[in-house]
Amino acid sequence: KVFESGNCGTATYAQVSSDTVSVVNRAVWDDGSIDIANGEAQCSKDGYAYCIVNFSWWAPIYGPNYWVTSTDYTNYSIVYSCTDYFYGLFHTEFMWVLTRATAPASGVITNIESAVSTVGN
Repeated sequence: KVFESGNCGTATYAQVSSDTVSVVNRAVWDDGSIDIANGEAQCSKDGYAYCIVNFSWWAPIYGPNYWVTSTDYTNYSIVYSCTDYFYGLFHTEFMWVLTRATAPASGVITNIESAVSTVGN
Protein backbone atom coordinates (compact mmCIF):
# COMPACT_ATOMS: atom_id res chain seq x y z
CA LYS A 1 0.00 0.00 0.00
CA VAL A 2 1.66 3.20 -1.17
CA PHE A 3 0.42 6.20 0.79
CA GLU A 4 -0.02 8.51 -2.20
CA SER A 5 -2.13 5.99 -4.14
CA GLY A 6 -5.33 6.61 -2.18
CA ASN A 7 -8.40 8.11 -3.87
CA CYS A 8 -8.16 11.49 -2.25
CA GLY A 9 -5.02 12.87 -0.73
CA THR A 10 -4.59 16.04 1.26
CA ALA A 11 -1.60 17.75 2.79
CA THR A 12 -1.97 20.27 5.58
CA TYR A 13 0.94 22.51 6.54
CA ALA A 14 1.25 24.74 9.60
CA GLN A 15 4.13 26.97 10.62
CA VAL A 16 5.65 25.88 13.94
CA SER A 17 8.60 28.31 14.02
CA SER A 18 10.54 30.51 11.60
CA ASP A 19 12.06 27.47 9.87
CA THR A 20 9.84 24.55 10.93
CA VAL A 21 6.55 23.40 9.41
CA SER A 22 4.29 20.58 10.58
CA VAL A 23 3.05 18.29 7.80
CA VAL A 24 -0.09 16.14 7.98
CA ASN A 25 -0.80 13.97 4.93
CA ARG A 26 -4.11 12.11 4.63
CA ALA A 27 -5.15 9.42 2.14
CA VAL A 28 -8.67 8.00 1.70
CA TRP A 29 -8.84 4.42 0.41
CA ASP A 30 -11.49 2.67 -1.68
CA ASP A 31 -12.98 1.09 1.46
CA GLY A 32 -13.34 4.53 3.10
CA SER A 33 -10.50 4.03 5.57
CA ILE A 34 -8.13 6.92 6.16
CA ASP A 35 -4.38 6.82 6.68
CA ILE A 36 -2.57 9.75 8.26
CA ALA A 37 1.16 10.48 8.14
CA ASN A 38 2.50 13.16 10.46
CA GLY A 39 5.82 14.79 9.71
CA GLU A 40 7.94 17.83 10.21
CA ALA A 41 9.84 19.98 7.74
CA GLN A 42 12.93 22.06 8.45
CA CYS A 43 13.03 24.66 5.69
CA SER A 44 15.83 26.68 4.15
CA LYS A 45 16.80 30.00 5.68
CA ASP A 46 19.03 30.93 2.73
CA GLY A 47 16.29 31.93 0.30
CA TYR A 48 16.24 28.64 -1.62
CA ALA A 49 12.99 26.70 -1.91
CA TYR A 50 13.87 23.44 -0.18
CA CYS A 51 13.11 21.61 3.04
CA ILE A 52 14.21 18.50 4.88
CA VAL A 53 10.98 16.59 5.50
CA ASN A 54 10.85 13.65 7.91
CA PHE A 55 7.92 11.34 8.53
CA SER A 56 9.77 8.66 10.45
CA TRP A 57 12.19 8.57 13.36
CA TRP A 58 13.61 5.23 12.18
CA ALA A 59 14.62 6.48 8.70
CA PRO A 60 15.71 10.08 9.27
CA ILE A 61 16.55 12.33 6.34
CA TYR A 62 19.67 14.47 6.68
CA GLY A 63 19.76 16.46 3.44
CA PRO A 64 17.20 18.45 1.45
CA ASN A 65 14.55 16.13 0.02
CA TYR A 66 11.68 18.47 -0.84
CA TRP A 67 12.20 21.16 -3.49
CA VAL A 68 9.55 23.61 -4.63
CA THR A 69 10.26 23.77 -8.36
CA SER A 70 7.45 26.15 -9.28
CA THR A 71 4.72 28.17 -7.57
CA ASP A 72 2.50 31.14 -8.24
CA TYR A 73 2.32 31.79 -4.45
CA THR A 74 -1.48 31.83 -4.59
CA ASN A 75 -2.96 28.79 -6.33
CA TYR A 76 -0.38 26.02 -6.73
CA SER A 77 3.07 24.67 -5.98
CA ILE A 78 4.98 21.89 -7.70
CA VAL A 79 7.25 19.88 -5.44
CA TYR A 80 9.96 17.39 -6.38
CA SER A 81 11.49 14.90 -3.98
CA CYS A 82 14.53 12.69 -4.45
CA THR A 83 15.67 10.71 -1.43
CA ASP A 84 18.16 7.98 -0.61
CA TYR A 85 17.41 5.77 2.40
CA PHE A 86 19.77 3.56 4.39
CA TYR A 87 22.95 4.91 2.81
CA GLY A 88 21.62 4.64 -0.75
CA LEU A 89 20.18 1.15 -0.48
CA PHE A 90 16.76 2.53 -1.45
CA HIS A 91 16.07 5.52 -3.71
CA THR A 92 12.75 7.28 -4.34
CA GLU A 93 11.64 10.12 -6.58
CA PHE A 94 8.24 11.83 -6.44
CA MET A 95 6.59 14.92 -7.82
CA TRP A 96 3.45 16.46 -6.36
CA VAL A 97 1.18 19.20 -7.58
CA LEU A 98 -0.32 20.99 -4.58
CA THR A 99 -3.31 23.28 -5.06
CA ARG A 100 -5.39 25.29 -2.67
CA ALA A 101 -8.59 24.53 -4.58
CA THR A 102 -9.92 21.00 -4.99
CA ALA A 103 -11.01 21.96 -8.53
CA PRO A 104 -8.56 24.61 -9.81
CA ALA A 105 -9.66 27.00 -12.55
CA SER A 106 -8.71 26.05 -16.11
CA GLY A 107 -6.13 28.85 -16.30
CA VAL A 108 -4.41 27.52 -13.17
CA ILE A 109 -4.37 24.02 -14.65
CA THR A 110 -2.82 25.38 -17.85
CA ASN A 111 -0.09 27.09 -15.79
CA ILE A 112 0.52 23.88 -13.83
CA GLU A 113 0.79 21.78 -17.00
CA SER A 114 3.30 24.25 -18.43
CA ALA A 115 5.37 24.26 -15.24
CA VAL A 116 5.30 20.45 -14.92
CA SER A 117 6.58 20.05 -18.47
CA THR A 118 9.76 21.95 -17.53
CA VAL A 119 10.61 19.99 -14.35
CA GLY A 120 13.88 18.19 -14.90
CA ASN A 121 14.77 20.15 -18.04
